[in-house]
Amino acid sequence: PFLLDGPLFNALSETFTIISQCFLTVLFLAFLLINDASTRTSDDDDSIRIENKIRRSVRRYIRIKTLLALALGVIVGSFYALMEVDLYMMFAIVTVVLCYIPHVGNTIAVICPLVLVFLDPEKSWGDVVTVFVVPFVIHQLSLTMIEPKWLADSLDLHPVIVLLALSFWTTIWGAAGSVLSVPVTAVLRLILLEVDHPYATPIVRLLKGQLMVSNAHTNSNNSNDISQES
Repeated sequence: PFLLDGPLFNALSETFTIISQCFLTVLFLAFLLINDASTRTSDDDDSIRIENKIRRSVRRYIRIKTLLALALGVIVGSFYALMEVDLYMMFAIVTVVLCYIPHVGNTIAVICPLVLVFLDPEKSWGDVVTVFVVPFVIHQLSLTMIEPKWLADSLDLHPVIVLLALSFWTTIWGAAGSVLSVPVTAVLRLILLEVDHPYATPIVRLLKGQLMVSNAHTNSNNSNDISQES
């Protein structure tokens, strides 16, 4: 009964949940990247073109996430080395890996070194606060400013849409949704571009952040026409 209801069972349950989420994420990304040549014919050029666009978008997303993760790992690892934190190289590698999981992974990466710093008798409370604050600020700058802007410019999505998509898909799918939020939204935008429906174009403009600009531009043109007529 203790094993069924105790902390060991809870830990195993959480571990299997994380593994299943990681497997789902990798499977979904692989599905988007796989080039299924066997289903292609000469009559579905439009379908091939859309698939190529989707794969390019996913690859750009993975490339940007990898570059940002490596940059964060180098910066944070150098800071840990400067602060003489034990196992700073391991924490730098952990930071690179966890950066693929937005917010949750970054939070874990910030908290992990605090245990060793707190238990180190040579470190003061000021060192503990510094080791927490500096990486936290670096991660937040990357999450809220650099990453959304870079992804938005590369995938034709507005930075606010990138943040909203992260919140939306994380609420639905959890950790897997946080990783897949941007590529899924980018794929939806590409599909909507090919849909011949009057509601598709406004949604695409909204995802690119152009709806308000378009309306404002239209209103300004109408006001100019009215002033000219008067």
